[in-house]
Amino acid sequence: MRKFLLLTMLSVLVLPACNKADAASLCEALASDKTYQKDGSYKKLIEGKDGWIFRTKTDFDGNFKVNSALRDRFTRMKQAFKAKDMDLVVALIPTRGMMHHTQVDYTQFKADATIASYNKLVAELKDIGIGVGAVDNFKAGQDFFYKRDHHWQAAGAKILAQKVAESVKQLESYKSIEKKKFITEQEGTVTQKGTFTEFANKVCGSDIQHETVPSYKTFAEDAGGEGDLFGDQKSADIVLIGTSNSSQVASKANFDGFLKEYIGADVKNLAVSGGGVDTAMLDWLSSADYKAHKPKIVIWEIPVYQNFKGGPFYRQAIPATYGDCGSDALSTAEADVANNRFEFPSLFEGKNIAAKNHYLYLKFDDFKGRKFRLTTHYTDGSRSPFDFRRSKFFSPDGIFFVEFEQNNDKILKSLEGLMPKDSKGKVTARICAYPQN
Repeated sequence: MRKFLLLTMLSVLVLPACNKADAASLCEALASDKTYQKDGSYKKLIEGKDGWIFRTKTDFDGNFKVNSALRDRFTRMKQAFKAKDMDLVVALIPTRGMMHHTQVDYTQFKADATIASYNKLVAELKDIGIGVGAVDNFKAGQDFFYKRDHHWQAAGAKILAQKVAESVKQLESYKSIEKKKFITEQEGTVTQKGTFTEFANKVCGSDIQHETVPSYKTFAEDAGGEGDLFGDQKSADIVLIGTSNSSQVASKANFDGFLKEYIGADVKNLAVSGGGVDTAMLDWLSSADYKAHKPKIVIWEIPVYQNFKGGPFYRQAIPATYGDCGSDALSTAEADVANNRFEFPSLFEGKNIAAKNHYLYLKFDDFKGRKFRLTTHYTDGSRSPFDFRRSKFFSPDGIFFVEFEQNNDKILKSLEGLMPKDSKGKVTARICAYPQN
């Protein structure tokens, strides 16, 4: 019989013995703009205290303001989830600068103002009616992120998992979810090859060491005391949509495991590494899995330094949540993709359909790409282009959703698409109406 031990997170990183390399100063080349011409993801790397390395591009972002446009997008996304009997809970990952501001002297960064902006974002989302799991303790000295990598380590994932669980347990839908006991235990240590470490070593020719931290795994405890590592993934009523921070391979942080333990229920991890905050969500919403089984709770992990505000994402995610309207479509048509184009000149003929409160469903039978342009023409002679740009980590299935411009009552006239080279096959279009509250 397997014995499980409830372990608390270690508060101190287990580091390699090469402390001299950890503390070595970064080379002058890392201060030069030329060093970053082929990689703009850092802007610049700067040295902190005690072996810390920060990137100026995102570690010190500080404005997370929710304007009226973003508030509308979040509100309508929450409504879409509710229409499908799903609750949305956002897991807000703070920046490395916020959590470890005492480890760096960077005069352009205002820690207090940044933390206040983060807290305001949390309050705004809660006011909209979205569940939020957020950090509320920014004291110095706690482990959260790796010293030389952009991911969080298990200590940080555990902190946020506890906060997310608190929010989940407040939901009415949580009461009807099958409960299961999960236990987390440490299984040795793991080495994280830090992205900043590798970049600095390459540029400087240095030998800064990677970090070694405790490794954790979470198991489901059954009546016989034996462990089940994965739980019942097929029918999980809670799904995790996230970035590489939610991926065990990328972050080694066991975020989904801690969520299972603190929520007391199975969680299906659908995170996508390298895809930003949008890829995992769009991938899942257009999948057969989503069509076949709607979970009761969706946990959306968002690092606040990533672009979670962009209009194009919500214009796709909101209609995808409602899905294909099928036989309820206001209009349906099929077209051939020829010479890298397709057109629907008569899709709206005699329909008098306005852009507002409507969206488009597209299904290609032979297109597995990720980029193309759709142009909507209106009866007043104006037109509106929309570029579909999916990450290389998106799993293409030929299905796309997009809502028409929701801020006007222009009458739709026609649609045309500009496709990548050598595109072919047929495309089906359906015009769907949003349900009216």
